[in-house]
Amino acid sequence: MDVIEKKEISNILILVIRYFGGILLGANGLVRAYSSSASEVLNNAIYYKKKKVLEFDLTISYKEYDIITKIKEITILDSLFLTDVFLHLAIDYEYYDKLKSILISNKILSIPSNEKITYKEIKAL
Repeated sequence: MDVIEKKEISNILILVIRYFGGILLGANGLVRAYSSSASEVLNNAIYYKKKKVLEFDLTISYKEYDIITKIKEITILDSLFLTDVFLHLAIDYEYYDKLKSILISNKILSIPSNEKITYKEIKAL
């Protein structure tokens, strides 16, 4: 538990299995063995952060699509190109109000629909 707390990690389970090899380690020896194994696992792990993401749908023109694709904070999850462009998008929850102001300033009058808050795992650097 100390190993996890020192790394300030949450939402994790570490399972260490020790097969008895005929050597009695004693209480302190077992703690050192388990801590060492847990520490090695954490040092070699790939970490992910959970981000609060807002998914929504947007119907726009092809001209407006060019504006949307230049906004680096938007992730296009799905698209359908017909007379208009139908997009299913995701954006960091904190950035959503700024996105709305960008849509208004560029005179994109479509109102996002089907808003849904989800959590996505983002690989930590």
